[in-house]
Amino acid sequence: MDIPELKGPSVMMQNILLKWLSCLLCGKAEKRRILLCYHSRDEGNVKKFLKSLHNIKADVIVKNESEARDDDDDYSNFSKGIVLICLSKEYVVSQAFEKDFRLASIRGNDLSLTTFDPMVSQWQNYQNNLLVFDKVYRPSVFTLRKTQEGSKKYVFISNHPNNAREVNKICAILKKYDVECTISKYRTLAEIDNDVMHRLTEDLSIATHHLVFLSRDYIQDEFCQFEQRLIRNIGKRFRIYWDKQIDILPLDLNKTWIVPYEDDDLLLEVSLKHTFISRAEEKIVLISTTDKYLAEELQKELRKIYKHHEIYWTLGLDKNRKYTLIADCEIFIACLSNIYFDDVTCRKDIEFANALWKRILPLDITEGSPRRRPEWLIRIVGTHRYPHNLQDHFDELHAAHANNWKEEEWIRKRIQVPCQPSIDTSLPSINKTMTMTDAYGNVEVFAEGGLEHYIAHYVRLGTTTSLNIVSSLLMRHWGLKRPQLLISITGEGSGILSDPMKTRFFTSAFENIVKESGVWFTTDGATSEISKVIGQVVEKEDVNERPTVIGIASWEFLKMNHSLMLKNGFGRWPAQYNTREAAAATGDYYLNPFCTHFLLPVKSIEVKNGISNQVSTAKFRADLEEYIRRGRFKINKPEDDMSVTVPSVLLVVEGDQYQSVSMIRRSLDAQRYVIVFKGTGGLADTLADVHENRLRSHDGKIMEIINHENNKEFLRFVDINDETHQLEGVLIEDLLRDIVDSNEKKLFLALAFNNSDKAMQHVFASHRPDLTDTFKNNLMIRAMRDGKREFVRLLIKECVDIHRFQRSNYQQLFQADRIPDELKRQVGWGVDPTVDNIMRFVVRSLQMDVFVSYGLNEKSDQERLMTFDNEGLIKTLKFLASFERAENQSDPYFYLMIWAILMMNLQDIAKFFWQHCKEPIPSALIASGIYRVLRKNCQPANRLLADKLFKAEKEFQDLACGVLNQCYTDHPDETDRILTRKRPRWRNLTCLEIAYQMKVYSFMSQEACKIPINRVWFGKISADNSAIRMVMSVFILGLLPFVLRFDRSDKRKAKENTCMTKIGNRIYNFYTAPIMRFSHTMTSYIVFLGFFSYALLTGFGNEVTWVEILMYVWVFCLMLDEVRELIYAMADLKKRLGPNFFSERPYAVQVYFLDKWNYFDITTLCFFTIGVILDLLGYYETVEVGRVFLAISLIAFFMRILKAFSALEELGPKVWMIASMAKDLLYFVVILMLFVVSYAVAAYAIMYPQSELSVDLFFNVLRLGYWNLYGELLLDDIEAEEPDCTFDAAVYNSGTLPRCAEKHRRVIGLVLMGIYLIFANVMLLNILIAMFTDTYQRIQTKRDHKWNYERYALVREFKRVPIFPMPLGILLLFFNFVKGIYKTCRKCNTVENYDKELLVSLKSSDMMFSLEREMVYLYMKKRSEDTAYSALTEERIAKIVAMQVEKKLHRLQSIPNDNVLKGTT
Repeated sequence: MDIPELKGPSVMMQNILLKWLSCLLCGKAEKRRILLCYHSRDEGNVKKFLKSLHNIKADVIVKNESEARDDDDDYSNFSKGIVLICLSKEYVVSQAFEKDFRLASIRGNDLSLTTFDPMVSQWQNYQNNLLVFDKVYRPSVFTLRKTQEGSKKYVFISNHPNNAREVNKICAILKKYDVECTISKYRTLAEIDNDVMHRLTEDLSIATHHLVFLSRDYIQDEFCQFEQRLIRNIGKRFRIYWDKQIDILPLDLNKTWIVPYEDDDLLLEVSLKHTFISRAEEKIVLISTTDKYLAEELQKELRKIYKHHEIYWTLGLDKNRKYTLIADCEIFIACLSNIYFDDVTCRKDIEFANALWKRILPLDITEGSPRRRPEWLIRIVGTHRYPHNLQDHFDELHAAHANNWKEEEWIRKRIQVPCQPSIDTSLPSINKTMTMTDAYGNVEVFAEGGLEHYIAHYVRLGTTTSLNIVSSLLMRHWGLKRPQLLISITGEGSGILSDPMKTRFFTSAFENIVKESGVWFTTDGATSEISKVIGQVVEKEDVNERPTVIGIASWEFLKMNHSLMLKNGFGRWPAQYNTREAAAATGDYYLNPFCTHFLLPVKSIEVKNGISNQVSTAKFRADLEEYIRRGRFKINKPEDDMSVTVPSVLLVVEGDQYQSVSMIRRSLDAQRYVIVFKGTGGLADTLADVHENRLRSHDGKIMEIINHENNKEFLRFVDINDETHQLEGVLIEDLLRDIVDSNEKKLFLALAFNNSDKAMQHVFASHRPDLTDTFKNNLMIRAMRDGKREFVRLLIKECVDIHRFQRSNYQQLFQADRIPDELKRQVGWGVDPTVDNIMRFVVRSLQMDVFVSYGLNEKSDQERLMTFDNEGLIKTLKFLASFERAENQSDPYFYLMIWAILMMNLQDIAKFFWQHCKEPIPSALIASGIYRVLRKNCQPANRLLADKLFKAEKEFQDLACGVLNQCYTDHPDETDRILTRKRPRWRNLTCLEIAYQMKVYSFMSQEACKIPINRVWFGKISADNSAIRMVMSVFILGLLPFVLRFDRSDKRKAKENTCMTKIGNRIYNFYTAPIMRFSHTMTSYIVFLGFFSYALLTGFGNEVTWVEILMYVWVFCLMLDEVRELIYAMADLKKRLGPNFFSERPYAVQVYFLDKWNYFDITTLCFFTIGVILDLLGYYETVEVGRVFLAISLIAFFMRILKAFSALEELGPKVWMIASMAKDLLYFVVILMLFVVSYAVAAYAIMYPQSELSVDLFFNVLRLGYWNLYGELLLDDIEAEEPDCTFDAAVYNSGTLPRCAEKHRRVIGLVLMGIYLIFANVMLLNILIAMFTDTYQRIQTKRDHKWNYERYALVREFKRVPIFPMPLGILLLFFNFVKGIYKTCRKCNTVENYDKELLVSLKSSDMMFSLEREMVYLYMKKRSEDTAYSALTEERIAKIVAMQVEKKLHRLQSIPNDNVLKGTT
């Protein structure tokens, strides 16, 4: 519920306000003391709240959680008052809360709860007494509310008791339509008691509509005005019915729906129905005229235009039907004539249509000389000439949009100009009479001869127009946002564009400003060079939205102003304005094409104290700027309140002796800063000379400025020719000083200029300011989105709690309109881009849960089960406080880094957040992985973005490698722990595993990574063993424990072991070492190949031998081993994804084929299976085909050994080269086959024409072209002659002898062969060799990267391979299978219990976060020093080169010209 603050209320009114406040807080209308208890985090909101309480003289005691309570007499003796507790998660877990909550239940005190937290405010319900602020960012006792919804339409009527008769009539009409209503039932302030307050509070809360009956008594009554403001502050639009006895309506009612009250029951009923009964406009056109014949003609014409509308006219209709049609119609056509002017009924009809905001289309059908329009009609339709027929009307209607119609209706009713009639009236040309404006709409300004054109809003208005109306036009109808910064520019600045230094001086300051929304520029509206500078900045910075530039130009001196006048009495949508034509027209100036809005004031007469004065455009502009500067657009803002001012400054660029002088003087009077730019000429240079040299000017206006009392503080001079002066610094300094007491505005301004130093100096230097959480969050989001890194750093350091910010604003960061289109495309156009869907996209792309969260399920369950009573609210807040303490162990910087990465253009912000991550090395690896995914999924056409993402990917890889190397240099022993320690936040993965999943080859190739990989590869076996010992141990299977040396990591434990225990441990360590598993598996595999080769050479006949059976069993075991690989891969994937994202896993087949070697394995096994089946069928044909399949499978089994070579440093890269060259060969074969096929077909057709189509023909043709590549020219067949060949078709078709070629055909064929060999054998094959060479060199440079990566993959694989090779390993597979079934029956699901394990791990003291962050600091410091040194070196080189060039020039200049000429000759 809202309570308005009245200016200077009486004592009785003051008491009523205090009782009303008590009624709202605790339901008792008594003057009571208030104890306000809160947490320090709400300090800023509480101060604003206290200011509102003190304005109504409330007796308030304030206590935060840290202040003492036991020793305070006011607290200890507090009784019969209201304990107002401000709820927050921090406050409910403090010790002070329990005392304050207990105090509210004793000594006759009452409890009241309020909050400034948006999350808590959503829990407001009538089961608790929680009071919530409508505007959390600007708390006030006048914006308190309680949530309650009315079950039906309920109208509250505010009125004076003297108007009871009229109001009772309104109530009776509303009740007929089942609309409940209530009216004020008191007469004096003394009668306002507890019941009245309760009733009025409840009535205003449940009312769906509000109506004010305005009368002279109502305006003069203090409580009626209080009640009206009470309704206004609720925030809903209310209707006003005003008694026609009031001569002038209050100016602050421009936003309400005002209907004149008529003592006509039918008219009143229709207007009430139209006002309160929701009823859409029907497609009705109503003609108001006194001529029936004219009405019939218009009806026929309208039926052709509006085929779907119903056409009526007012003649002959009864009152009820006519008023209903007026209320329901869409268009009201008024046929203006002399008879119409005198008809009382027509006047009532058009006034009623105007009051209901109907679209009125006047037709001027007066014949002969027009008669003067009456005053009442001029107020509605103005003095313009209107068309005589409908066609001209509807040409204009069709050109305007529906939104333009609403704007036009508002302008016609609100904005007036001095009456300068375009028709013959008895009014003087300039007088005090005001009428509807005659110029408004959109103007399309053509510049540069029509090459550039811009559309802007414009309106002609009087200089005495209410500034409240102008503000409504700008923000409500022209859609401007409320200004955050106002920069006024006066003067033309001629000569700026011709001087690059001057241009750079202004553009450097405007570059940051034009990007900000809410920044307004005001100019004189004329084309000038300073306006062109702003236009250049906009084009240079590629700003999506044009900055708001309001041109305020005098109508009288505007060139071609007639082109902006109304057409047929209505606005232009748009008007055409060509600056080239305007330049040649008469007048002083023409419109500036860079302005977005034009206010074109015409001089008007203002009467004060009976004296008439003409108001100039300069005064109108100064008053408007001061109105905006003081925030007068704020509702109910006190006149002396400067806390919500808009920072503003006046820039004088050249300037003139008239408007500029007036603007400067008025700005100094208003204590607004003025910056005069010396060096721009005109008034600016004159003022600077007089000021600096202390001269005396003959111009009295200049001396008035120089001698002004505010001159020293608010007048600044800046020399644009002085390089030490920077406009940006001066501008921000003056604007910050212009803000009296608003740290929010200062921070916004510093953010707009991206100047964190000024923010620190003016806001955070002396003390920590009281800023609301909403403002801090919005400012932080804006700084992050703009990529202003230093400002983000300042906010985190001074005022933003990063944990709370990340939790409460992560959804807002991913607003749909802020997400890049490329990210939307990659997520899926049909997918709603919510945070959850984007997180799933990242997890699905990386196949790893990087968003591990703790306790989120418990939080959602608590919120779902919470109750809305007071105790339920407090319990929920205590739970959330404990939950946040656990959540503080999470890493908000990592989440914000992910957001910055996904925005794709915030690499600097992403790097800033990475520097503060708790675990920077894995964070950098994951960041690189996300950039890699985004780059690979990027559209091929978007190469610029792909290159940008690739650069960011490499940068994060370099960061991870740099920090690792820094740690390896300073702490080599700890580096191994960093790489191999399980990370609870990353599903217990190590850094090596994360780098492997993200495919960061450069990280895996670091020397620090080779050590742990090598240690895992050898297990407990010492790496110092010679190759001979290793080979011997493989064949004796480790049964002799003294053959190999083992590591002795724990000597104390080794002494306690017995000899047999040592032998047992050595045997166990021997078999479990990955290198031994690898060796045994490879040895077993070689044995398998030997048996398979023997069986293929000697067996697979009619009988099945024991070797064949052994092969069948062995291959079956290999198949089971592939199943084992799939099971392990699915288990790893389940571990990486966790329970929250396990649904994002791919299919099992996709998981299996992630390893490319598995394609080879499954193909080999399929070929072997097919060969065995065909062989067992026993038929000759199947046996032969089966033998082929078995032979191919044998080749594939041999090639499978290539994978083992990846463990060897020399052979591993060669395997990668073979695979890469195979890809090159595939592309090359496509080109090669074009040459082969084309030559073979052509040569064969020439030498052997009219051949018979057969399979042999196909092979013979390809044989001719293909074998020529390898030097097999087949000359014996081509040059053969009889009897070695034949020309007889029957003979060579039967295959007895080959076919002979004719001699001339043979010659042509040999010529084609020679040409073919030049291209194919010489050129193409050498190109292939060059491709192979390039591939070899490319891989050779990265051989170390790839080898370490593949070697780690091999180590991971053989770490889980059974210790016994196949087929003996089948026993271990069976054992593990039984063990897995047992665990499933016991429901030991490790993924479900994983979160609890994580929380335990997070609390352990073994974390090494501090070491990693220290290494990040050292590495970044070293990196910045190297960068600074390289920059300094380049600067020194440039200076040395410049000095040498200067010396040589000086030497040449010192040589006489004669000597130079002699030297040249």
